Amino acid sequence: MKSEKVTKKSDALFYNKKVYEGEFGDNYDANSIDSKDFYRQRIFKKKVNEIIKDISNKNLHLLDIACGTGLLSLDYYSDSKNSKIYNNDISRNMLNRLKNKLSSKDPERSKFICSGALEFLKKTDVEFDLIGMASALHHYYDYLDILDISLRKIRKGGYLYIALDPQLTNDYKNYLLKIFKTLDNAFLSYKTDKISPSKFVLYLLSSPFNFVSTIVNRNKGLVRLRRKILNEPLENPAGEDYLLSEVRDEGLYLKKIIGIIKKNGFKITYLNGAPNYNFEFTYKLLNFLGLNNHFQLIAKK
Repeated sequence: MKSEKVTKKSDALFYNKKVYEGEFGDNYDANSIDSKDFYRQRIFKKKVNEIIKDISNKNLHLLDIACGTGLLSLDYYSDSKNSKIYNNDISRNMLNRLKNKLSSKDPERSKFICSGALEFLKKTDVEFDLIGMASALHHYYDYLDILDISLRKIRKGGYLYIALDPQLTNDYKNYLLKIFKTLDNAFLSYKTDKISPSKFVLYLLSSPFNFVSTIVNRNKGLVRLRRKILNEPLENPAGEDYLLSEVRDEGLYLKKIIGIIKKNGFKITYLNGAPNYNFEFTYKLLNFLGLNNHFQLIAKK
């Protein structure tokens, strides 16, 4: 399946499990960057806290679909003391890493479900107060079906929360986003990796060429030189399998998502660009310009 896109649900599950159970998953942790430096994590925590405070039910049932290592569900644990928390992921590896982060009492109110999301949702008879999905839907070929059944599993007064999933954008917006991303990564490397000022200048100067090379396939020598100096890996460690696990790499159909939400009797209370970059200024600027290709959505039943 080289350079092909996934066209079947079974293939999507296969590649996601292969990537996150394998070498890439061994080194993956969505919470690895400290929340003080990782702007989007602070936004997630704020939104989850607002949702949980608004739910009138005291004994909450909270579900995190494709929970990974706990990008969302760790906020469930800290913001809701009297709750049952359901962590669902296709990868046993990811679930085990999440378990290792929990306090001694947390497992008592936890349920870990290693399966595809659709299979779990079809079987469970639990009504949830909150179903969250952080950077999840674009991993599923059948994401509209997963969304539809999720909404039917939420009780009256409950919430759906989606964060970080990409939506369709035009080519012009994508070009601008790539420029922002390469420059943003330069500042992130300077801040977190403590690279020298000379390397930082090289990164800045070569970032636009790196962007150009993704479009016209030129300047590979300069890109490789920059990566060598900064000790960056030349290839994605998970290779083609990782690309195939991102089965909706061209984006999600946001209009269809909104249509399904409204069809199920939910009111959208928040919809905005999501912080797919790491700095507050960049995030706010992209939203102001209408260029952010990720979205954050909250809907209430």
